[in-house]
Amino acid sequence: MASAKVKSQLIQQQSGFSA
Repeated sequence: MASAKVKSQLIQQQSGFSA
């Protein structure tokens, strides 16, 4: 699901992750 992927990216951004 694309929705889960987008949610995962948002969580990473909020956590301060940068790939």
